[in-house]
Amino acid sequence: MSSFRRFERLKRLGALYRGIQSVFDLEHIETDNSVPSDPITQSTSSDPGSLDHLSPQGSKPKKLSKSRKRSLRAGLESKTDDSVESLGIDSSLVTWLHESGISVLTRVQKLSIPKFLRTGLDLLVQSHTGSGKTLCFVIPMLDMFLKSGSTVTSQGLINVFSVIILPTRELATQVHSVVNSASSHVSIQCLVLIGGCSLDHDVKSIHRLKDGLRPIVIATPGRLRHMIDLLSQEKLWTFKEVCMLVLDEADRLLEMGYQTDMTTIIGTMPKQRKTGFFSATLPVEVLAFAKRILRNYEFINADAGAIDASDNGTVYATPRTLNNFYVMLDPREKLHFLLLLLHYLRHTGVRKCAVFFLTCDLVDYFFQVLGSSLGTDSGTVLYRIHRKMPTPRRQRQLDMFRSVDTTETRLQVMLCTDVFSRGIDIPEIEWVIQYDAPQDPNFYVHRIGRVSRAGAAGNAILLLNHSELPYVQFQLNRKIPLTPVSSSIIDWITSYYSIDSSAPYILDPGNTTVNNGESYIDYLLGTSPDIPVLPWDYTCKLLSFLRYAISIERSLMILASKAFVSYTRAYSEHRLKSIFEQRSVDYGGLATSFGVLRVPRVKEILGKALRHFVNSDIDPGKVAFLDPEKEKARLAQLELRKQVERPRVEKVKPAPIKQQRTRSEKRIAKRENVWREWDELAREEALIRKLKRGKINKEQYEHLLGAEEAVEQPGNIELVPQEESDWEKELDDFVNECNRRNRNHQR
Repeated sequence: MSSFRRFERLKRLGALYRGIQSVFDLEHIETDNSVPSDPITQSTSSDPGSLDHLSPQGSKPKKLSKSRKRSLRAGLESKTDDSVESLGIDSSLVTWLHESGISVLTRVQKLSIPKFLRTGLDLLVQSHTGSGKTLCFVIPMLDMFLKSGSTVTSQGLINVFSVIILPTRELATQVHSVVNSASSHVSIQCLVLIGGCSLDHDVKSIHRLKDGLRPIVIATPGRLRHMIDLLSQEKLWTFKEVCMLVLDEADRLLEMGYQTDMTTIIGTMPKQRKTGFFSATLPVEVLAFAKRILRNYEFINADAGAIDASDNGTVYATPRTLNNFYVMLDPREKLHFLLLLLHYLRHTGVRKCAVFFLTCDLVDYFFQVLGSSLGTDSGTVLYRIHRKMPTPRRQRQLDMFRSVDTTETRLQVMLCTDVFSRGIDIPEIEWVIQYDAPQDPNFYVHRIGRVSRAGAAGNAILLLNHSELPYVQFQLNRKIPLTPVSSSIIDWITSYYSIDSSAPYILDPGNTTVNNGESYIDYLLGTSPDIPVLPWDYTCKLLSFLRYAISIERSLMILASKAFVSYTRAYSEHRLKSIFEQRSVDYGGLATSFGVLRVPRVKEILGKALRHFVNSDIDPGKVAFLDPEKEKARLAQLELRKQVERPRVEKVKPAPIKQQRTRSEKRIAKRENVWREWDELAREEALIRKLKRGKINKEQYEHLLGAEEAVEQPGNIELVPQEESDWEKELDDFVNECNRRNRNHQR
């Protein structure tokens, strides 16, 4: 009997070995033996390739941990087929996916969806942006909705089925469109709660929900927390039977300060639920928060070369099909390089690209400059998006950029801030241009994640000042490849000006002058960088044209000033202050690159010498609006200010400043006052003794006592007769002797 059991055990070990080997062959397809390219779960503790101990012919088998057995069991259950049919989901969902053009699963979908469907574990999923994480939770959610009690009610309340929390309005709208696209195959109703809409609108949307059908809530944490607090007394809905909770772009949720809101929201839900935690990066603080809300979770890392989740490190994965470039420029060359790069992209047939800036004011300024002031031709279409734009306008710009006709041949350019860097899925973006490095270095990965989505090829380029070169090594240390821009691109750009007519901004040098009447172009030619990347004479013509355009349009002048101020303040708030040092910034060259007529007063640059900048001879106060209505209103406002008599404010003479004494001086003065009082008491006591002994009479006593008071008041001094000087001297000697004894006693 024992031999039979031993034989059965060896058979099981052999089957387990073959199963593990098949999983290993499927998942680890890279040739690099030093680091496994694709770890399935984080429960693996040793080299996955070392499987000899599982062989029946090997030595004593090594005992596997429960977590390892569970992960291997889940891995064996997932089929090697990448088709959506292999998931075993409802047929209506398969039809929906096929109609949406999805028939093959991505890597992260293949690893996470089966575990979300078939196991009772929570999931912590990390995968680079653009890998298809949205369907990793939408498919299991809809399948659970179809197979569970989706029409269960809770005492007449709206019984929420699942909740998806996202950091931005655009991402919430995008996920809603994905879920809502399945409505023709699944009877679902979605409730979207995001900022930018009135609270009354959201309350009406909740009241319009159908009775008996459990909704899926898609929301940003701030608005959802607000609605929960607002409706806490109305007994309108309940989260006590939520089946699934999803936190998408979780690292961004914590970066935006939503931890308190999310903790409150999660507190309204049952602990017995499925929770999905999805993120492109997992810093230590994000991992700590995940462990607080997940129970019995499994970590899935679909990125190559990932580190163990138990380590205090962060994985920064980039798509392998991405070409990641950088270029070092003088600040005055940046705008020129951007303009020529857009010409290059249009020449090479690129249809979509995104340009990232530090602030909202920069987006508005460059949208105006690139769109009209520099005269970009009809071959380029510009869009913009940032957080200060109204929500309907933001969504309209996003929809227009997303739904560009495939037959469109013009270059579509989205000017944006980091609000565009997270989770928003825009197909066919081929280039990402970073005009400045992001304040938060973690956003670098998300910015370049706008390209190379779903395995497509893409390019990204970062424009750096010469003082920011250490940023390249910083990213290399994070295993993010960065290479100098291709020489072919530089050659094409520098050879663009074969003839002067190629430039749309050739300007008569006399049109722009500085304070002494000197041509602005001549001034710029004399301040050339040591090694300019672009033809400096054409850069000077561009900067001269930009200043001229600003000097004739007040709205552009205001935008330029705002852009300069916002840039300097944003630069001072970089997290990597050791790399982005304020003292290394050429603020004069920066002001020249924005074309401002005068340098705005900003506290970051007060008292600093500005190189590479000279004031214009044009008074900024006399620059008019090109719009007649705006100019008329401005002049009327100026006239009104002149007519209003301001009340004269009498200057109040400040009170004299009291002499400030140190603690030591105060202590010495106090000690001297004490000794002076002791001296006075001792003199009075000595006079009384002499009066009692009969050495002096009453008249002499009063005379001497009055003389002491006169000494304290110099204006009433009376000289003592000469014949009385002997006993006065004796009195003084007596007082001094008393004081000496008193001091010795105190010591």
